[in-house]
Amino acid sequence: MNQLLVLIIKIYSFLAALGTPGTSEAQQTMSGMRSFFLGVLSSLIAMVLGVIGIRYLRPSILKRISSAFFGHGIEFLYDSQANAEKHMIKTLRKSAFIDVLCMRAFSITRPDRPFHFVLRDMNKHTRVLISDPGDNPSDNPEIAERAKLYPSCPNTETYRSDVYSAVQAVMYAKSENPNVECKLHRMPACHRLYIADSRAFVSFFVPGSSGAQLPIMSVLKRSPLYTGMRIYFDGLWKYARNAEELKYSPKVKADD
Repeated sequence: MNQLLVLIIKIYSFLAALGTPGTSEAQQTMSGMRSFFLGVLSSLIAMVLGVIGIRYLRPSILKRISSAFFGHGIEFLYDSQANAEKHMIKTLRKSAFIDVLCMRAFSITRPDRPFHFVLRDMNKHTRVLISDPGDNPSDNPEIAERAKLYPSCPNTETYRSDVYSAVQAVMYAKSENPNVECKLHRMPACHRLYIADSRAFVSFFVPGSSGAQLPIMSVLKRSPLYTGMRIYFDGLWKYARNAEELKYSPKVKADD
């Protein structure tokens, strides 16, 4: 950075030495050189300002400018849920609706988790899509594959029991809050999704990592990416089965 500033100063000094352009051929040549170097200087100054901006300006300002200019809609990329929680909680509390796509739904069903308020909020419509634990071990083979992704689960049945416990928690919330709906999906464990009326939050699963450890991407509403997420969720919701149809009885006590 310092070397670049020194170079800019030298170019500026050189331009000053060229003097004011006149009418002679030599002076006109000098004027052309001056115009050329002014263009170079302007580019260097813009580059320096860009570097300074990236390093010192608020990331939110730069990312909003980038999102608006390129149209991708990506607002933030947080390296973990802990860093995204404040933004997510504020967004979800203000939203008129919330759509949640998850595997075990611990983030909204456990009292010690940050988004537990979602199921208790009577002022918004909440749809929750949770993994289908299946009515019996052979009913949904995806469960066994998902269980392998979680080192905290010693076996498939423990994972199925955890999922069943989460479904029961959402159904209990539904009995007290008529604005809550719950359905069961059979999608592979690929990502977790929260959709609000102003933006969506998505994280992609990595084997061996819990949902809270994953990077989270914030996507603004007015973007193709947000629209695609809404269409994707609505499609899953349309063909998912109602949680009331679940007949599974856990053989292993779920972790409370």
